[in-house]
Amino acid sequence: MKKRTAFLSVIFPLIPLAQTIFFGTSIFLTNVISIYSFPVNAETRNADFFYVSGKKKLDNEDYKGAISDFIKAIEINPEDGDAYRELGVAKSFLEDDKGAISDYTKAIIINPEDWNAYRERGLSKSLLEDDKGAISDFTKAIIINPEDWNAYRERGLSKSFLDDDKGAISDYTKAIKINPEDGDAYRERGLSKSYLDDDRGAKSDFTKAIKINPEDADAYRERGFAKGFLEDYQGAISDFTKAIKINPEDADAYYGRGFAKSNLEDYQGAISEYTKALKINPEYADAYYVRGFAKSNLEDYQGAISEYTKALKIDPEFTDVYFDLGSAKYYLKDYEGAISDFTKVIKINPEDADAYYFLGLSRIYIDLFYEGCSDLNRAKKLDSWYIDNNPQAFRKEFQKYCQ
Repeated sequence: MKKRTAFLSVIFPLIPLAQTIFFGTSIFLTNVISIYSFPVNAETRNADFFYVSGKKKLDNEDYKGAISDFIKAIEINPEDGDAYRELGVAKSFLEDDKGAISDYTKAIIINPEDWNAYRERGLSKSLLEDDKGAISDFTKAIIINPEDWNAYRERGLSKSFLDDDKGAISDYTKAIKINPEDGDAYRERGLSKSYLDDDRGAKSDFTKAIKINPEDADAYRERGFAKGFLEDYQGAISDFTKAIKINPEDADAYYGRGFAKSNLEDYQGAISEYTKALKINPEYADAYYVRGFAKSNLEDYQGAISEYTKALKIDPEFTDVYFDLGSAKYYLKDYEGAISDFTKVIKINPEDADAYYFLGLSRIYIDLFYEGCSDLNRAKKLDSWYIDNNPQAFRKEFQKYCQ
């Protein structure tokens, strides 16, 4: 007995004996087709079931469970573009962005008009530092859906990573025009303005972000930096403190509060803040550097050297450190060590007038008068800050050793 015949034999006993069976009627055929097609509908509902289950798990941050469900949905219905897209989202949350990109691409092949898939693929490309590829995908999402403010904001972020902050500001502004309640767009626009040295404009945008979301710790922190650059150090401390209250693990906020205290000449307070930042992030090279700077201002030059050395160990390309390292050695009268560091500074930047100034003095103090005087002359021609601010002291040293 064939499968279909067997299936029909199950149907017939369900028809009352007194009822005439009209095999040729459209009614009977419709009923038979409806019943016969039931397993296909069940499969479709099965795929939907796994898709909905996957979405719930995704919302509950059960990403592995979500992946399992989306894969089942795709096995049942390989043309389910939405399931491929959401599978990509779940993989991205588990930091498998290469896998996510593959799934978003499959979703786009099934449905080339899926702007969400383009945007999500752009996000994964951005996370893999392929910002040009990300911009291309965000642009495709915007072409399909010009009202997608998220795509504008994310495209702005990728442009900022590529140092196109003017282009980034334009995209953030478009996102805000579509959705004036997008606090993230205000915050990111503020960052781009800050990178362009528009600290007042940045401060204004961070304030708008905070008004939309009073729990935005990042906006408080960045407004703190903007206030610091505007020399409102007390206001900066207030904002960094609010950021820390919301997120006590924000190493950058402690760093910023230390930066403000240092500018208020509270170097001990600054050291305390930098130490807290380093407790959270022991690989924070900048925090070692500024903690060394604070110690140097307290004339703890040996302590400063230790901090600068740690910064360079973490980041050997942190070239700004060499000048301050050389200065600390100079004040400890380790002139040969200072000469080594200032020489490195000049190799990196042959126009660094202040490095020539200290290099010249260091050489003079170990009796290398000709070389030292040559360095001081070079510093003078390049307008050294130390010479401009201490003309009498410079003249005295120059006359004593170089004339």
